Amino acid sequence: MPDGPYVVVSFRVRSCALDDALWGNPGCCFSLWPFVAAVKASTLSRYERVRSSGKAFPMLQKTTLLVLAILLQGISCPPASAAEREDVRKVVNLVTSVKMPYPESLTKNRARTERVWLERGGTTTGCIGLEERRWCYEYIPPEGNRPEMLRIRNEPLRGVYIGALYYYVDDFDLDGLLDVGSTTQIDALDRPRRIPIANVIRFFHRGTKRGEQFQPEYQKMYDEGIQIALKYFGE
Repeated sequence: MPDGPYVVVSFRVRSCALDDALWGNPGCCFSLWPFVAAVKASTLSRYERVRSSGKAFPMLQKTTLLVLAILLQGISCPPASAAEREDVRKVVNLVTSVKMPYPESLTKNRARTERVWLERGGTTTGCIGLEERRWCYEYIPPEGNRPEMLRIRNEPLRGVYIGALYYYVDDFDLDGLLDVGSTTQIDALDRPRRIPIANVIRFFHRGTKRGEQFQPEYQKMYDEGIQIALKYFGE
């Protein structure tokens, strides 16, 4: 080893499955446990060997401990939603690349993908008819201080009727984590005449923590919409 003060640190890498099962650290693809191999400083006359059992550390000077703390603090696990972000980007690429109807002059087709259209400002919208529901995907590109986002709508395939439920969820920055969720129920304004009127019965917003109790429900709907698009969009 060269002369001068130094800190040598070795790490043991543990698999994600073992880490989750034994230590309860879900979301980390790896876990690093530090083992100090040797420490030499100007005030230390010899090397001190440290066992790799992880049960005890020798007495180290404050400066050495500080260096170790900085090294360990700089190590972070990849976000658990990395794969989800990739799926979200795949859906955006599908929505912006599929052309429907095609041929354009033929409006009737048997495809699940009903229509894809580009609006002013670059927003691209595409819809899938699946069983009794329609899933629509709106990709809104960034503009000014507005981040790019993906909005997924879930609505009745048959259209507006009394008692119908309409949903939409928004994902800012396409990170796979839900930011906004809303549920609208179609009520009857005048019972005898049965005039439909929209009524927002649930709303979630991550930034203001409004409707936090609805977050798991909307996140599940968002994840389902992503998987539906990956499986059916373009067919």
